[in-house]
Amino acid sequence: MGVKLLCKGLLHPNCKIQMLELDNCSLTSHCCWDLSRLLTSSQSLRQLSLDSNDLGDLGVMLFCEVLKQQGCLLRSLQLCKMYFNYDTICALEALQEEKPELTIVFERAQPVMEPRHQTPLLCGTTTRCRR
Repeated sequence: MGVKLLCKGLLHPNCKIQMLELDNCSLTSHCCWDLSRLLTSSQSLRQLSLDSNDLGDLGVMLFCEVLKQQGCLLRSLQLCKMYFNYDTICALEALQEEKPELTIVFERAQPVMEPRHQTPLLCGTTTRCRR
């Protein structure tokens, strides 16, 4: 309920907020719908930090779809201290390639196994994974 009210306020025409940090706020994938609406509707928000939350792969995949839209003006998305599956990592990397003006920062504490080849992927604090 808190995120819904926050997003409603941030969508007010007079709101000019450019950076929003919701780090370590116990957010889950249920919050991603309201945040996604904010991403596509806000004319001023440029940086969003969601570090140390539990958005899950489903929530982050929703963000990937929303961030592809032309109306999304976000330039920086931080998703540190979260774990994602291989498909989500690939979606984040594909989004970064498709929209180079958007910086996506995430990190992996442990190697992830690519399902098809069982090759470890080692990810740092950038969107690039290396084998």
